Amino acid sequence: MKTIRGKLFIAFLGLVLIIFLILWLSMEFFIEPYYYRQKVTTMQKTIQQIETIIQVSPSPIDRIQDFEYLGYNFEGKISIYDAEAGIVISDEDVLKYSKGKIIKNIEVNGVKAYVLETNYPVKETRWLVYSERLSSDGVVMLQIPITAMDQTIEAISAFMNYVGIIILIIAMLMAGVISTNMTRPIKRLTLMANELRQLKFDVQYEEDRKDEIGELGATFNALATRLDATIKALQYELSKEKALDVLRKEFVAQVSHELQTPLSIIHGYIEALEDGVVESEEERKDYYKIIYEESDKMSHMIKDLLQLSELEAGTFSITKEDMDLKEFFDHIQEAYQTLLIQSDKSLHYKSLKTSVMFKGDRIKLEQAIRNILNNAIKYADKGSEIGFETSLVDRCVTVTISNAGPFIEDEDIPKIFGSFYKGKNSEGKEGTGIGLAVAGKVFDHHRISYFVRNTSDGVKFIIRFPLDEI
Repeated sequence: MKTIRGKLFIAFLGLVLIIFLILWLSMEFFIEPYYYRQKVTTMQKTIQQIETIIQVSPSPIDRIQDFEYLGYNFEGKISIYDAEAGIVISDEDVLKYSKGKIIKNIEVNGVKAYVLETNYPVKETRWLVYSERLSSDGVVMLQIPITAMDQTIEAISAFMNYVGIIILIIAMLMAGVISTNMTRPIKRLTLMANELRQLKFDVQYEEDRKDEIGELGATFNALATRLDATIKALQYELSKEKALDVLRKEFVAQVSHELQTPLSIIHGYIEALEDGVVESEEERKDYYKIIYEESDKMSHMIKDLLQLSELEAGTFSITKEDMDLKEFFDHIQEAYQTLLIQSDKSLHYKSLKTSVMFKGDRIKLEQAIRNILNNAIKYADKGSEIGFETSLVDRCVTVTISNAGPFIEDEDIPKIFGSFYKGKNSEGKEGTGIGLAVAGKVFDHHRISYFVRNTSDGVKFIIRFPLDEI
């Protein structure tokens, strides 16, 4: 049989049969010799006692009494003969139970005995006979009836034949039950493995077992759970990759549009200057100023693209140096205070009270902070105030940049620092959606934590500089 159930059935049945065969062989070939050996040993000890009685009891009458008592305990017959084969001491019926035929010779531990079959006291009575020479030149002969023992052994042998048939039937039934119980969970595990092969990872092995099969089932469950999680993660990554691909395409279209607009303006103004349409010097200066501003926009856009490309490719380098965060943030706010003078918006700045040293890339960190400030200013309501606050709490400098303006959709918040991402509320605003992505990656390189949340009237960015990173 090729199945595990069949092999277990045969193995269990074979084991039971082997055990029974050993028992049967023991009964058939070893019990009788063992019995004879025990009896001969008893006879030898009895003869030693006879020798002792002869030596310590000189009176024949005392000897006879001792021999009768010994024979009673011995459960056999004692006969003693002198050197001329004359009877010294014997049972009165010794001639009756001593006549018969020898049916078996026995040798135990180098001494010989034999089985004698007589017709006394009943027909086919069997005696185990053993004789030994005494130190007084006489011979002692001992006889023990063994007919009952032989009959018992024969009855047991016959009984074992019937028991063997019963044991065989019971063993077959038990082998079937045990093999079925042992292979049932294996079949379930096989079905479970087939389900896993078909990428169905929601299957579970539900039997509560404490043995090796239970451990295997638990391993299968862990494997199924792990594979299910892995497949879902891969599916998520694939969907994210597809979404990112869509964002890239939208980004390319957006960048193309963003570049096309200043290029068209620059091209139009240059043509106007070449054709002499602009006559006054003041108008020419205005045209040159517009051309410069549009080219500057293009320069910043291309710079952001190159930097984002370096960040994503892993070729972005950080040059860390000691920097005073108070002086660093004060410098940034001064630049924006000047920038917002001609704007309808204002900047509320809260400075650190003392100098705080941090190790970082000053240029790239300034660009990251500026990107977030630019984003806050871009989306702030007209005439509103942009918050720029810094504080030192528990070995951490926290920067909070806030504005009053449109909220960020909840579904957009986890994605706002992603590459090429522009939220739903960014429609109609200039930009490519890569400023925050660059800022996030710069912060990541410095192990600076950052997040964004909606407030009651706008949006708040929170950036935390850990001073333990110095």
